[in-house]
Amino acid sequence: MSFCIRCGAPLEEGAAFCSSCGARVESVPACPACGAALEEGAVFCANCGARVAPPVHAEAPVFAEEPAPVEEAAPAEPAPALVDPVYAPVEEPVSAEEPAPVEEAAPTEPVPAFVDPVYAPVEEPVFAPVAEPAVARAAEDPAPAPAPAPLPAFCTKCGAAAPAGMAFCTACGAPLDLGQAAALAAAERVPQAASQQGYAPPAPAPQGYAPAPVYGQAPAYQVKTNRSLGKVFWLGLITFGIYDIVFYSKLSTDANVMISRHDGKKTMHYCLVFFLFSWLTLGIVPLVWGSKLSSRLGRELARRGIDYRFGAGTFWGWNIFGSLILVGPFIYIHKLCKSANLIAADYNVRG
Repeated sequence: MSFCIRCGAPLEEGAAFCSSCGARVESVPACPACGAALEEGAVFCANCGARVAPPVHAEAPVFAEEPAPVEEAAPAEPAPALVDPVYAPVEEPVSAEEPAPVEEAAPTEPVPAFVDPVYAPVEEPVFAPVAEPAVARAAEDPAPAPAPAPLPAFCTKCGAAAPAGMAFCTACGAPLDLGQAAALAAAERVPQAASQQGYAPPAPAPQGYAPAPVYGQAPAYQVKTNRSLGKVFWLGLITFGIYDIVFYSKLSTDANVMISRHDGKKTMHYCLVFFLFSWLTLGIVPLVWGSKLSSRLGRELARRGIDYRFGAGTFWGWNIFGSLILVGPFIYIHKLCKSANLIAADYNVRG
């Protein structure tokens, strides 16, 4: 039984309001023995001490059981088919047969090509050479030509003809050039020998053709050997530097004439260096040009066996770094003129 918490009157079971005071009945647990209100979660009544709730026992934990492993069923072997013993087929034993030997095909002979008998080539017979009799061959050989008579010499001073063997001209008394008569005789014997042996002499060179110079002979063009420091300095000063351009231009041309056929190189003309490449390269090309020209002259001095030291080191040492002592460029020009004069003097004699 429950009681009103306001007036303490007993409440009917399921009543929502108290029949004595009209208060709203709140669902508060009460002691079944004395009807006193119980605190929430109380096990004994605080008024009479009666047990109002059964003892709470700890429940054992429930563990989920793992499912038992399911064994996979082994594949069922197919049941053997019923075989009637009367009509059961009898298996014959199979014997391994050896492969039959493969016979190698015999090589086929080539089919001869069809030759038309009309157009078939005819082999020419080979004839052995027949030796000619020595008598007939000796008769055909021409007899040796008689020695030509000595030619008369001509005086190189007056032009008069002198008998063969004379050493002086009979007209003016000048000494005769005996080698001239020998050269003329040799020149006349060459065509005669050529006509007898069956070949023609070489054709004469066309007019205007200049043969290549032979080393050891004086060339027709004689290079100047009078270059000097004084001329370069004073004429360059008088002409405001124009002579210096002419000097280096002429030097580059003469260097190509004297050296190019030996080393196969060409030195650029100084006018191109001075007027075109000098300002385009801010003065670098003239330095390279001077170094290469000096090195080329030094190698030519060594090749000709001239005992004078000159080269690219002379250019850089005296002309460039020697300018710090003011006289360095003048010493270089002196050495340059001397080396060019030595090479020119040797070239004018030996080529």
